[in-house]
Amino acid sequence: MNEQTVSIRTALMPLCYKDFHCLAGDCRDNCCGGWEIAFNKKDYLHIKRSAKSQELREILSEGMSRLRGDAHDELYARFDMDAGGQCRFQTAEGLCRLQMECGAETLPHVCRVYPRQE
Repeated sequence: MNEQTVSIRTALMPLCYKDFHCLAGDCRDNCCGGWEIAFNKKDYLHIKRSAKSQELREILSEGMSRLRGDAHDELYARFDMDAGGQCRFQTAEGLCRLQMECGAETLPHVCRVYPRQE
């Protein structure tokens, strides 16, 4: 019997993926508005513990809320949009204030992987 070695890959991705970067306000598919940004309890607690500046703590108190009733660990909290339907963490330049202050690892999973879906 002739054996062949087959490499195993755990993920497939387009060749352009490594060159991807956030376009901020110039993006035509804005991740910071027009949809409910809901996330799990682990992400919620990580965000709450990471806020450093007083300004970010104020935005968190107005812009992040617990989901009650039918909520469970996977849909535990959400970012509340402003009157214009945009995430309250988005700056005038289209950047994420939470990411700028606390780092990308602080973003909830749904924000880190957008626009990809599992």
